[in-house]
Amino acid sequence: MLAPDKFTSSVRGQVALQYAIERGWAVLPLWWVTPDGRCACGKSGKNHKAGKHPIGRLVPHGVKDATNDPNRIREWWNQCPEANIGAAMGEKSEAFAIDLDGAKAHRLFADVQKSNNAAPIKTLVSETGRGSDGHHVVIKLPDGARVGTVNRKDIGIDIIGTGSYIVVPPSNHISGGTYKWIRDFPLANPEP
Repeated sequence: MLAPDKFTSSVRGQVALQYAIERGWAVLPLWWVTPDGRCACGKSGKNHKAGKHPIGRLVPHGVKDATNDPNRIREWWNQCPEANIGAAMGEKSEAFAIDLDGAKAHRLFADVQKSNNAAPIKTLVSETGRGSDGHHVVIKLPDGARVGTVNRKDIGIDIIGTGSYIVVPPSNHISGGTYKWIRDFPLANPEP
């Protein structure tokens, strides 16, 4: 664990720096959810991803602007101390994530593991802000590999890879919850 950074007083900024320095992840600032339950960007609507989208004035190219440069990260969180944290997946962070939303997704994921006689994956796992039925399973990207992004909202399972990001702890969620790590293992390596 890093010592507190004297150039950043923001708790989320401190954690963003830790992800960049300790894990080598490229991070980006995301809008956050205000205490009254709205997205800090001021927009709303059925398809609006409150607390999950990039702060455009800081990262005009979204996830493409994600970095592990401590100076840039300090600058972002000094401007927006409450910003949620996005972690770029794919080559930028040498990781990809499996996003499980809902009981059906968890059942399907367990069934696939069981049908392949696979042991449960020991890796870094977060509970998303939606609560105990939402998880990000983060896995090491194999050397030289590229994992894209696949969205399967119909079954509640997404693969998050190159060109996308996940929201990471201690970011807040529109539900009123916060993202939190529930398994703090080193990233599983899918290579044989």
